This record gives sequence, structure tokens and C-alpha cells, in this order.
Amino acid sequence: MENHEKIGREIDNLRSMLPSGLFSSSKPNWKSIWVQIKKISEGFKNVRFPTKEERETAWNEFQSLVDDVKQQQEKEHEEWNKKKSESERLRDRIIRQADNAKISSGLADIILTLATGGINLILDAIMGPFDEKKSELQNASKQLQKGWEMLKEYKNDMLGRDKQEAFEALNNAKENLDAEWEEYKRERQKAFDNFIREKERNRDSWRERVENNIRKLEDRRDRLNDVLSHKESHLDDLRDKLSDARSDDYRDRISGWISEEESNIDDIRDKLKNIEDWLYEERSKLN
Repeated sequence: MENHEKIGREIDNLRSMLPSGLFSSSKPNWKSIWVQIKKISEGFKNVRFPTKEERETAWNEFQSLVDDVKQQQEKEHEEWNKKKSESERLRDRIIRQADNAKISSGLADIILTLATGGINLILDAIMGPFDEKKSELQNASKQLQKGWEMLKEYKNDMLGRDKQEAFEALNNAKENLDAEWEEYKRERQKAFDNFIREKERNRDSWRERVENNIRKLEDRRDRLNDVLSHKESHLDDLRDKLSDARSDDYRDRISGWISEEESNIDDIRDKLKNIEDWLYEERSKLN
């Protein structure tokens, strides 16, 4: 028959195995704790206490600790499920963002048009569909970059498995996008080279096409500059209205209009930059 003091020591040992204090960061070893609980429970069967009251006091103390263990395990399980659910939510957000970086493969149609349409289509193909494709690729690259930023931001709130799945989705999107960029550059260069070869065969018609294209670009630039001038003037008016606005609601609306107009202006300036680049390329050909 075991000494009842040993039961007391085992209960103290069980208590020391539980986290103590509000800010305790130690993680309990639940397996060891339940082994200790089983040990104490078996011990009560083989020990004689001096009095019934002492046995009841020890037993109640032991059961209180067991209740604490159950409550803490339940709380830990709830927190784990909450973290798991949040991790899965963030993983799915990143995977959806990776899907945004996927693009439709439209180069095959462009290449077919070039192959069947002859040299007269090449300039339009380079300056039109190819640049539309470039814009699509650039947007996909921005979407992919946003996905990587999301993974960096959320990684501390995600489980390892979910982080890995999100990483793989982003990495697959990157590999696909890299392949699309390579195909785009290769086919655009091929189309451009075909144009140069044809130019050498028929320089007069080539020069006429280039000069006509320059005129189109200059017209487009002039139209965009007119639009830009109008929008910059409108932006100045909006800023004047903002400074004179007397209500928060009206200021908020004007601020929204200002943001929208600033975004439009940035888009136009990007387009003008592209046009200047294209104009430089076309004029260089004439030299």
C-alpha cells in the first residue's frame, strides 16, 4: 500500500506540468500530462489516507486539475481550429491571386494572321495585338507580384502546409508567365525581323508604310495630349473645389473624383510614353 504523501507529490508534479500565469508561453506536453493523470488515478486505488476527509480533499484537488487540463485542451483545440481556418482562408486568397496572373494564350492567333496575311499585316500586328498582349502580360506580372506580397504579409498567420500550397500556386503561375513572356518576345521579334526583310525587298513601300504609321502615332499622340490637357485642367478645378468644399460628404466625393482623374492622367502619360517609344523606333528605321 502506497504512502498518501506520494499522491500529494504526484498531484504537485501534475500542477507543475500545467502552464501558469496569464502570459505563460510554454506549451504543455499533453501526452505526458495524461500519463501523469492516469498514474495518479491508479495511485488513489492503492493508497490509504489517514482520514476520509484528507482523501476527499486530495481527490477534489486532483479532479480540479483534471478539469483544468480538459478546459485548456479544449481552448487550445478551438484556437488551433481558428488558426487552421484562417490559414486556409489566406491560402485560398493567395491561390486566387495566383490565378489572376494567368492569361489567355492569344499569340497563336497573331502568328497565324502573320503567316496567312502577308507583309501588309506585320506593322499592325507588332503595334496592335502584340502590344495588347504586352499589356496583358504586364498586368499579369503585377497580379503575380501582389500574390508574393500577400504571401510575405500572411506567412506568420499560415500553417506550413498552406504556405507550401500557396507558394506552389504562385511558383506555377510564375513559370507559366515566364514562358508566356519568352514566347511573346520571341514571336514579336520574329514578326519584326520579317518586316525588316520585306523592307529590304521593297524599300519604297516599306518607307510609305513606316511614314504612315508615324503619322498615325503622331495623331494618336496629339489626341492624347489634348485629352491630357483637358484632364489636367479638370484636375486643377477639382482641387480648387476641394479647398472650397464645406461639407465632409462633398469633400469625400471630390477626393474620389480627384483620385479617379489622377489615375486617368497616369494612364494617359503611360500611353504617351509608349507612343514616344514607338515613334522613336519608327523614325530610327527611316534613318
